Amino acid sequence: MEIEFETYVISILLATAVAYATYLVFPTFVTRPEIVSQDFFSRAIAMLYEVDQLHNAAPSGHTFYTLLSFLYLRRWKRRFQPVWLILTILILASTLLTRQHYVLDVVCGLALGIVAYTAGILAGRKWKPRFAT
Repeated sequence: MEIEFETYVISILLATAVAYATYLVFPTFVTRPEIVSQDFFSRAIAMLYEVDQLHNAAPSGHTFYTLLSFLYLRRWKRRFQPVWLILTILILASTLLTRQHYVLDVVCGLALGIVAYTAGILAGRKWKPRFAT
């Protein structure tokens, strides 16, 4: 289990480093709709738009963090895999439905998540990291 967590950390750090390098070199943004309604949900989305940065759309951090969490959680807690899958699908759908990302942002996030997961697993097998000990 220790090595599993450490490979998760490697995957997260790798994906984060690649994503931030991408944001610096190729800043992408999402054009968000104007919110005119003043109901509770509209105000919640308006607040979300205020705190979420515009220039970090692709790859979607929401996507690669969620995918990496799903891939490792299904290894650690196998019996809850349907729960992890449902939560992953809901989070990915919400990034599109709240217009925080475009479909291509999510696809790029999925690709980065898969690459980072594979790299983390390979690093764990090769180097047997011991960060937590």
